[in-house]
Amino acid sequence: GWPTDEKSFHEGVLKAKPRLSLIAQEVGKVLLDIFNEYSALSKKLQALSKIFPSVIEDIDAQMQWLLPKDFLLTRPYEQIKHYPRYIMAASIRLEKLRKSPDRDLQCMQDVRKLQMRWVKAQAQLRGFEDESLKQFAWQLQELRVGLFAQELKTPMPVSVKRLEKAWQAIDCR
Repeated sequence: GWPTDEKSFHEGVLKAKPRLSLIAQEVGKVLLDIFNEYSALSKKLQALSKIFPSVIEDIDAQMQWLLPKDFLLTRPYEQIKHYPRYIMAASIRLEKLRKSPDRDLQCMQDVRKLQMRWVKAQAQLRGFEDESLKQFAWQLQELRVGLFAQELKTPMPVSVKRLEKAWQAIDCR
């Protein structure tokens, strides 16, 4: 529980101090992984920007949503830990793109259809937050991994059908 007096506050500080450097190291490692993956992705995006502009636009929009200037303050750390995998999935998507552009297009359309529903619902909230919409947004990120880079695995089963069903549950509230 929270400290109720000065003495319990100082005891809490003493207990937390040793863990602070471990937490800082963990956060630093995740941020380094994010930076490295994003750096590699940026090079691939530049190389393919003229050949596959709609795919590049889609990935850019995804990265803008994942990495706003204040993402460390506005995104839950539990989700930030998955960012290297999300970014790596976008890189793998670009590697597979030349071999199967039609498959990529179909997957992108599936994601966009679900994403547009989410965008409209978010806009209707006018700045208010809805926990089920937040969770749906993270499920969309997992769907991208599942569709474009299956080899990276997702922490839970995810598919277009599952997200359609999840959306119906949100929409019926």
